[in-house]
Amino acid sequence: MPKFDIEKVAFLARIAIDENEKKELEPQLEKILEFVETLKELDTENIVCK
Repeated sequence: MPKFDIEKVAFLARIAIDENEKKELEPQLEKILEFVETLKELDTENIVCK
């Protein structure tokens, strides 16, 4: 899983976070990124958009 800089993410999202929030959000964001990586591996070739 790619590492990310939570402070950079907060800056890009235009939010201010303190150290306590950073410690709380970091594992949550890691889980989200792991899920996105899982979705990227799915075979979507035969999926039809309606």
